[in-house]
Amino acid sequence: MDQATPGCRTQDGTTVQQVPTVFDVLDELAADINHNIQALLAIVTVPHYANLLSVLSWFMDGNDVRHLVEANRTSNVPGLREAFRVHGQEESGHYKYALRDLAALGFVRTPTPPDEVTRLHWLVDGWDAPRKLGYSAVVETMAAGLREAFLAMKARLDLRDEHFSCLALHLEVDAGPTGHGVTQRRVAQQYLTTGQWVAFLDGALHGGRAWGEMFCMALRTPLYVSRTASSAAVSP
Repeated sequence: MDQATPGCRTQDGTTVQQVPTVFDVLDELAADINHNIQALLAIVTVPHYANLLSVLSWFMDGNDVRHLVEANRTSNVPGLREAFRVHGQEESGHYKYALRDLAALGFVRTPTPPDEVTRLHWLVDGWDAPRKLGYSAVVETMAAGLREAFLAMKARLDLRDEHFSCLALHLEVDAGPTGHGVTQRRVAQQYLTTGQWVAFLDGALHGGRAWGEMFCMALRTPLYVSRTASSAAVSP
């Protein structure tokens, strides 16, 4: 018998409810975390957006190194090792886009990373490959789901392209069938064993929540104190 969809009738007339898949749970988790972020993106000012860029620059700074370290930890699965290596290479240098956006707005990032970034790195860096992959998959899924909210914020704040290159880059790499979120799911399907899916979802749950908390903290805090004297690009 072919797999039934939710609420559909099979050939013998019975109704079968499809059991949610791991990726259904991943989508629901991402949407739930995004709800609060979307509400904040609808009301933030330019200094709040600047603080988001500052936080993201610290979050992304060295992300390529973390993925390469994880690749070495999973050397017993060559395909998974290569997937982490490629993802790390693709993420390499993305923090520089955030720094350029900040400079174009007339801001500089905070002198040290906020506690939320440090805690998130500490949390995820100690995980095994399935948890790290689950965390990465849910974050990339969340980023894709925020596309319309990001673009609406850009229009509302009248941000120019040179103020928005970091988010624009991530909207591009997370979109479509070759986007990072879809790619991470394919990697999971190909290389995770049956017993590793619980760890995958555990990483998605705890890592996704920590990432969401970091993101919301960034959007609730304006970056007034670090504004440069030469700023005249965009008014708050």
